[in-house]
Amino acid sequence: MGGRRFVSDTSTIVSAFLFENGKPGRALDLAEEQGHLFVSAETA
Repeated sequence: MGGRRFVSDTSTIVSAFLFENGKPGRALDLAEEQGHLFVSAETA
């Protein structure tokens, strides 16, 4: 698995879905563009 790996906490993921154009949403978009975003089974 190549590329950068990113891990985020649950509150950032929830905020990203609620405020797509806010910092959390942009951060997750950037993480997905540049690498792999990992979430735990409890979060998913």
